[in-house]
Amino acid sequence: MTNEDKKLIFEYCGWDWTYVLKHPFAYHPLNSNGILEAVRVMVSNGDIVSFENYTEEKWRLGNIEETILAFQCKNFFPLMAEWLKEKNKEDK
Repeated sequence: MTNEDKKLIFEYCGWDWTYVLKHPFAYHPLNSNGILEAVRVMVSNGDIVSFENYTEEKWRLGNIEETILAFQCKNFFPLMAEWLKEKNKEDK
């Protein structure tokens, strides 16, 4: 996952990207705890259905629980970055 991908996720979730850039060994939320927070943000933004539809189309998964279990944090966030890129294209 590129820094651009990480930045997309941080911006979407309202996390402080500049702190991570200045402190590369500091805690960052791109781990299993961050998945839950990212999903909460998707729910509060009304985007969870869009993400579920994207994962269903792209990976043939049925719901967010299956997505989290199937991908865990090492693959969930790259998938989220892909979804955000597609979402940004659609929003323009």
